[in-house]
Amino acid sequence: MDAYYCWAAANPDHASTLPTAKTHRGFHVFGTVNDETFMHLGDGELRADPKHYVVLPPSHHPDGGIYTWINPLPASGNALAPLPESLAQRWGNLGQTHPHANQHTHPIECATSHANHPGEAVEKMIADTLPCGPGQRNRCLFELARVLKGAAPDATPARRRAVLVEWHRRALPHIRTKGFGESLVDFAVAWERVKLGRESLDAAFAAAESVVLTDVAGSYEGHLRRLAQLCSALQLHRGATPFHCSCRVAAAFLHTSPVHAGRLFKVLEFDGILVLVAKGTRQSGMASEWRFNSPPRLL
Repeated sequence: MDAYYCWAAANPDHASTLPTAKTHRGFHVFGTVNDETFMHLGDGELRADPKHYVVLPPSHHPDGGIYTWINPLPASGNALAPLPESLAQRWGNLGQTHPHANQHTHPIECATSHANHPGEAVEKMIADTLPCGPGQRNRCLFELARVLKGAAPDATPARRRAVLVEWHRRALPHIRTKGFGESLVDFAVAWERVKLGRESLDAAFAAAESVVLTDVAGSYEGHLRRLAQLCSALQLHRGATPFHCSCRVAAAFLHTSPVHAGRLFKVLEFDGILVLVAKGTRQSGMASEWRFNSPPRLL
């Protein structure tokens, strides 16, 4: 998997279009070559001879897991594309015969470590943020940036790109904007805009239950009280710096609608519990920025 993610991050166009299957231990990328050969590549194999086979989805692996298509094979009657130069260069000119086909060659070199490619935790992040249909791509990319930044705020560019390549490949059947470059731009913008990662937000959700409200906020009940507790927890997390919180995030915490959450924010602002520092807009993609104006404390 290390070698595949490194190659995919460096070659997103090929990774998002070549037929690819996820296996028990890695990935199979399908294409054509000009000769029959089999080669060990150190971090993978080239299988293009009649003595070796490849198992296709949806087969079950005997050690667990199911082979699944990431990019399906072309429709019946359509030929496979040649394997690209980014893979072919690993074993030389594909038009020549390889007399020492079973020799080991240098594996793909990657600047990232094992920790810098999608593992089980990131696999879940990707699965949880995939769009279900057209019109959801941008919002889902923002959510992907939020969960990844919350779990790994110092993720290297290579790791962030590898995660996005995998997300884009899985999202392709459900999005209208197919070009990887467009999603890369939107993800980069979302990464910059995200101020509070999913992990930090979950911690604030948990901490909110332990906040003791004072002054006017101490008299609140129900949703209004819980929103004040959430805002105080977010402020405690940020210290002296204003915090970001949207109606959508507040609604998720309160299990209510964003419209109702927006009305509750108005009450907190009216009572002077919250001070609006900067109003968020749909165009900017930023949540409103607030300062909690009533000194909270934790139990």
